Amino acid sequence: MRSLLIGTIVAIVTVSCQAAEQTQPISEKQKNVAQLLEAFANAPYFWQQVDVAEKIIALGDKSIIPRIEKYLQTEDRRRRCNAGRILAGLGDTRGVAIILKELEDKSPRPTDLILSNGKPYPEGQVRADRCYAAHVLGLVKDKKAVPALIEATRDETISYQAAISLGEIGEKSAIPALRKMARDFPTERLWAGYGLATLGESEGFDILAEIALSDSSWVQRRHAVEAMGIIGNPRSVPTVVKALKDAHVNVRVSAARTLGKIGDPKALPALSEALSDKEITKINAPTTVEKEARAAIEAIEAKKK
Repeated sequence: MRSLLIGTIVAIVTVSCQAAEQTQPISEKQKNVAQLLEAFANAPYFWQQVDVAEKIIALGDKSIIPRIEKYLQTEDRRRRCNAGRILAGLGDTRGVAIILKELEDKSPRPTDLILSNGKPYPEGQVRADRCYAAHVLGLVKDKKAVPALIEATRDETISYQAAISLGEIGEKSAIPALRKMARDFPTERLWAGYGLATLGESEGFDILAEIALSDSSWVQRRHAVEAMGIIGNPRSVPTVVKALKDAHVNVRVSAARTLGKIGDPKALPALSEALSDKEITKINAPTTVEKEARAAIEAIEAKKK
């Protein structure tokens, strides 16, 4: 009788617990996961998935992996890379392999890209997809991607992105390939220089300085100045200070922003002088050198405190 009573009590408790589990409200974490996965799936464009992917990775929840796998079947190669990025970020080794496959795939594919003559541009689609794969590998920062990215520096169509990603990964074994890229592809020399400078090579800083101060294209000069801001090394300050005197206002604006990013107090006298430069940018969002110089001064002063 006693054992029967105990068995009845256990059964009642078990049923009660099961009922409680079934009626338990969804946790905030579960809601967050569901919302992020929905945002990832419904993003109108592949680039809108990037921030969502980073938020999913930040959760560190490997139980999400099976729910990402279905997105590896999409025909959109760049969305496929984004799914691979999540897998890699959550520790699934398939992630890097998936992205590497897209980097190396040169096969024809459907495209919405159209040439000026109205014909489809599948070669452009292949290039765009492979460049994006190289970009995502730089975000992943997995050294298993280095050999393939080094190989990609020999392909002029995507070498610039391969160089950028090699710099982001920080693998010094890429230095000889980046030097060769700078020699073999003059039009991509800036990005080879960026990769080298990111890896701490003086040659890279020399290349960026030469382009920032001497290139005939103001766009290239601006890119070189901005690259130095991304790297953030104080050794670039003398070059960027000279760029504050560039003939094109957009280069001068970028120079002021870069000095703010680097944050070296040695730039303060030049930035103070630039406060008298009130020319408005002719291209991109309207601003002035004065405005950007003031923001840079404030950033440097705040850093000193």
